[in-house]
Amino acid sequence: TINMTGGNITSTNTVIDLTGISTVNVSGGNITSLSEYGIYSNNSSNTINITNETSIPTIKGYQTALQIQSGKLTLASGNAIGETEYGVYLKGNATLGVDDNSIDNVNNPYPTIQGNYYGLYIEPNSYVDMYDGLLYGKTKGYAGAITGTADGYTVDEYASKIISGIEYNECKLEHEENYVAVGENEFDSLQKAINYIHEENLEDATIRVLKNYSIKNNVTAPAGKKITLDFDGHT
Repeated sequence: TINMTGGNITSTNTVIDLTGISTVNVSGGNITSLSEYGIYSNNSSNTINITNETSIPTIKGYQTALQIQSGKLTLASGNAIGETEYGVYLKGNATLGVDDNSIDNVNNPYPTIQGNYYGLYIEPNSYVDMYDGLLYGKTKGYAGAITGTADGYTVDEYASKIISGIEYNECKLEHEENYVAVGENEFDSLQKAINYIHEENLEDATIRVLKNYSIKNNVTAPAGKKITLDFDGHT
């Protein structure tokens, strides 16, 4: 296990190369590679955790900051900056931000992921849950599929952003439009509609779908509660 709480590490090669089974915890400090990757992982049992318990860490790579060929990445905070390729290359599982179910905390600017082509490059069959953060790339903020988001949000493209005189595309979480309703009350997530039924102690309630929509997050209903889902011609 490698624990880093502060300081600066700079290398002409990859700074942390996880060729075996390892855990890396970074809660502060700066990691910089002058020619390769900040952190490299190629084992499915590897775990990389980046938080801001002591300070906001920054990981930079001349190619890619976080090159995850295999393994699990939790990027709760910090900056991941790739100069010539990606901020994060992912062929595994990743969580971006913190799933705290607080609308006020969604779109915390960290983690910030910035790359030359894409901020975040996601290979097929990878899984990414995004709850906070900003994605920057000259082509686009991200490539691939983000499989889960904060409840009631989707990842959307925003206008261009100038960083150090260079134009980037910015992607971040944006509120969904309301797509379900209980009576006259509309909601931007199915879970919020179910929670409303439970909190109001409604019996034999019906949730009406307002438009076609693809749900990315798991939904939980209280035991013993009868709820009817009326698609109203939608899918």
